[in-house]
Amino acid sequence: MEHSLSLNELIAIADAGYDDGLVQAYFEDRDGQHGDTLAKFIALELADTFSEDQPKKDQIAAAIHVMTTAISQLVSVVNALEAAC
Repeated sequence: MEHSLSLNELIAIADAGYDDGLVQAYFEDRDGQHGDTLAKFIALELADTFSEDQPKKDQIAAAIHVMTTAISQLVSVVNALEAAC
């Protein structure tokens, strides 16, 4: 059977891709005031959608899906703001 990730491992992967290390900080201290609400969103979203019983590839695919959905929603907000100009 394929290895599963722990939530800590998934957060570490995401944190490595984020430029300030705050995804990990918000994961460890969800109520902390670290000054980066996007990092907080990433940590919370990944934690809320994580399934420890899935194989690693499925865990990564689910994380990609929630981050891609967030990107799409952010683009829609940008488009709405641009249209309001």
